[in-house]
Amino acid sequence: MINQEKVRDMTRMAAYEDGDGEMEIQMSTYRKKDYVALQLVKAFIFGTIAYGIMLVFWIAKAEDFLADIDSMDTITSIGFWVLIIYFVFLAAYMVCSFFVARRQYDTCRRHSKAYLRRLRRVCRSYSADEDTTVKD
Repeated sequence: MINQEKVRDMTRMAAYEDGDGEMEIQMSTYRKKDYVALQLVKAFIFGTIAYGIMLVFWIAKAEDFLADIDSMDTITSIGFWVLIIYFVFLAAYMVCSFFVARRQYDTCRRHSKAYLRRLRRVCRSYSADEDTTVKD
């Protein structure tokens, strides 16, 4: 006889594995601080690339401004402000990435716990079915 609850749990588990579950199961293998650290390293790399791209577009658009540069003092001043803006941009981006990574990890762990609870329930039902089969 078909156990409806077991079928329902197995269907939910399969849907979870096919959807976001594959990524979340892989994510849950990390410890929280390791996952957050990995995301911060990624944020540093991609934030630097994004800032570089924005700087290239700014330089391409600011031809008139750059044509008027006539002294090394002006170039030094511009370079200083570019670095200050870079550090502020990167700090803000990494702080946002930190909080997003923590939230993602917490959500992932919550979903993974529900998946594991269903998995244990299905395993117990198989064990119970085997026990009743052996006794008969």
